[in-house]
Amino acid sequence: RANINGNTFSGPTASTNQWYHLAVTWVSGGAGRLYLDGVQVASVGNVGGLGSPTNANLGSYNRQTNNDNINGRIDDVRIYDQALTAAEILALYNAYLNPKPTVSTVSIDAPGGGSPYPNNTNFSLSVTATDDVTVTGVDFFQNALLIGPGTFNAGTGRWERAWNSVTHGGYALTAVATDDASASTTSAPINITVGTAVIITASIPAASEPATNGQFTITRSGDLSALTTVTYGVAGTATPTVDYTPLTGSVSFAIGETTKTISVQVVDDTDSEPPETVIVNLFAGAAYGLGLPASATVTIGDDDAMLQLLQKIQVDINGTAGACDGVEFSKDGTLIAAGDHDAQAHIYRVSDWALLRTVVHEASPVGKQGELNAIGFSHDGAYLFTGINDKGTKVWNPSDGSEVIQHNNGTSTDGADFAPNNLWLAHAADSNVRIRLISDWSQVFSYTHPIGEANSMDFRFDSAYLVSCAGNGLNGTIMLHRTSDWQLLDTINVGGSIKSVRFSNDGTLFAIGARSQFCKVFRFSDSVEVADLLHAGNETALPGDDNDTNAAVEAVAWTVDGEYLLSSGLIDGVMRVWRRVDWSLVGWVQAQEADRAIEYIDVSIDNKVVVGGDEGFIYVYQFSPPPIGIPYEQDTGVQGIVSIEVEGNHTNLSQGGENLSLGLHSWATVIDPTASGGE
Repeated sequence: RANINGNTFSGPTASTNQWYHLAVTWVSGGAGRLYLDGVQVASVGNVGGLGSPTNANLGSYNRQTNNDNINGRIDDVRIYDQALTAAEILALYNAYLNPKPTVSTVSIDAPGGGSPYPNNTNFSLSVTATDDVTVTGVDFFQNALLIGPGTFNAGTGRWERAWNSVTHGGYALTAVATDDASASTTSAPINITVGTAVIITASIPAASEPATNGQFTITRSGDLSALTTVTYGVAGTATPTVDYTPLTGSVSFAIGETTKTISVQVVDDTDSEPPETVIVNLFAGAAYGLGLPASATVTIGDDDAMLQLLQKIQVDINGTAGACDGVEFSKDGTLIAAGDHDAQAHIYRVSDWALLRTVVHEASPVGKQGELNAIGFSHDGAYLFTGINDKGTKVWNPSDGSEVIQHNNGTSTDGADFAPNNLWLAHAADSNVRIRLISDWSQVFSYTHPIGEANSMDFRFDSAYLVSCAGNGLNGTIMLHRTSDWQLLDTINVGGSIKSVRFSNDGTLFAIGARSQFCKVFRFSDSVEVADLLHAGNETALPGDDNDTNAAVEAVAWTVDGEYLLSSGLIDGVMRVWRRVDWSLVGWVQAQEADRAIEYIDVSIDNKVVVGGDEGFIYVYQFSPPPIGIPYEQDTGVQGIVSIEVEGNHTNLSQGGENLSLGLHSWATVIDPTASGGE
């Protein structure tokens, strides 16, 4: 089906799992024609002229409404600057059906592989090539580098070329034969060694912290009768001394020796990092040459596998002078929307981290008016909300960045949420929470928090309940509503302004982060507090950051299975991981610069974690639940006292689970096969 200037013309219905060749032509002031597999199947009369600029939309019938998108694949799209004739279109289709044949055979006759050749050898290269019509030329290559063209010898029936004064090295010889139709075929390689040749491989390519080392192997072949020192250079993303012990840059072979190894000795650190590489590139020498491969890579994995850093993206162009106060995944995990301090929301594609588009909530904001605090996708992906101070809530179409509607301009929106059933949008308007139907954006309910502005809200997984929080200084409230009749079920008072609230994925708990260093977990059924997760850390903001006199745990989020709670620190840039079964701290990661606050945490459907904060960057991690050992207890019987050695512990972090009155401390033990005795 095609549409030109509102004139639609259609061909027959396509079958599934089958490729088609489609072409559409248009002549200004003339007809539009649709071709299927080289044959015209539809046309429309005078379609008029095209204005400037002109949009050519492929694969979607209605670009404005995003309807009737193709469910299939499109390949080899071409746009011509003139209308092709029917004969030209048929020729294009036939070219797809009947690609040019290749040369039938091509093989190297000489030299032969196997035994090494002396240094400075003169070679006579010879190739046999056949074709259904004629072979027009043969080119010779060594290690994919052109030696030169061959000449056909009518007496031998072969293509030949001299290759003289060949020095030390390992060479993969190939020949490419071309026929009268410009089709070509490449021969199988012949591998030869001239003089002394060296190659390198990664014999242990996967290293990892804390102590699994990698290894390179350099292999010498050919003439082994002399002492040989092979030199190399080192590159890659890993840093010598910081990530691994620096390499020496050379190895020495004794007479007759064929292999040498280079160990990549890993240096353990406390940073959460993506996999990093160590690349060794061999240098050619006077007494030896290079074969293939002459380069190899060892990859060093991070031992903090619980949270593997995938990507770091600068969201705010002002860096630490700005911030990212709101960031969320789309519900299918394919997109990330992140706000900056210039009232802009940036949408990134997760598969390649590309910036797709930016929407501007307010042009030229000043100061805190630029803090984009609220951001999030609807569950069907059709909408995106943003919220800032004094300019209310805006709803956008994330596919094209167009604004849909604005709500409560003149009020502040610090929090909002779409219901999973795609019926409602709940958003803050100062201390009020407004509930709107997504179908027409009409308001169906509102309520007011008694203390301070509404900061955060969350619908339960089944859309049956809405929890919201607010506060000011040392006072905060949680309000829980039933959505069937918007009945207020409970109000909980907390001794600190509450910044974030999230239901667990099974809906049985909800967690809050608040000022006064509060991070608490409540049972949904009766609002009883079940955990008080103590946070210690820096409370003094750096210049340019929010200078809060009472630092807050700004963000909380649950992993997909609901078995782990993630929380921000105070002003230390550290994200904590708490285990639900006993509320012990099982991990942490530096997810913003030290002494910068984490402002927002979100978890995708596939357990990716995105963190935004006062550094102006977002960090994206892959979360993998840690292997946890069985509980150990002190036993007065045969077992006796259990001794646990703790290495690399950062004691400035509160480990959680403390009962200060009893002086007790809870720990989670992570299984580590590299521990002493492998236990």
